[in-house]
This record gives sequence, structure tokens and C-alpha cells, in this order.
Amino acid sequence: MNDIKLNSYLSTKKHQYELLDDKIELFWKMEELPSKHIFTDEQKLYLTHFSENVYQNEDGKSIVKLPFKVNCNQQLGNSFNSALRRFLSLEKRLLKDSELNVKYKCLC
Repeated sequence: MNDIKLNSYLSTKKHQYELLDDKIELFWKMEELPSKHIFTDEQKLYLTHFSENVYQNEDGKSIVKLPFKVNCNQQLGNSFNSALRRFLSLEKRLLKDSELNVKYKCLC
């Protein structure tokens, strides 16, 4: 009777290890990086733009020209007047509040 209990225990443990092995194998398959990344046309365009427009200045800082989409002005609309009003309002506020003006200049 002891043999039956022992065999049952070993069989259960073996089954649990097999399930664990399957789960570990599935985990590593999910974590595996694809062998080749396929870029969209837009991604290729931005990668090319980046490689052609990045350089380091004399301080060692990296400088990158920002990419802009073609014809995006049509999508943005006319916001010049509202942006100008906000800018002038900010300047007026900074003239009135010298402490805020100092903090603002520290950001630049």
C-alpha cells in the first residue's frame, strides 16, 4: 500500500514539472525578439531624417532637426492670432510678477 502512495506522488510531481516546463517555454517564446523588424514607410522616413539630421555641437550635446509632416498647416488651421494673444498676456504677467519672471528665465 505504501508503494501506491509513493508512485502517485511521483507521478503528480512529474506532471507539475512538465506543466512548469511548458509555461517557461511559452514565456521565453513570448519574450523573444523578432529576427527582423519590419518598418512602415513613415518609420523609414523618420529614421532616414534622424540619421541625416543629427549631430553634436561643441558642448557634446546632440542636436536633431525636428521632422515635420508635409502639408500639416492645412490640418492645424489658423491659430496665429490666439497664440499671439497668449504670448502677449504671458509677457504682461511676467512684467507684473518679478518672482515669476525670474523663475521663467531660469527655465530658458
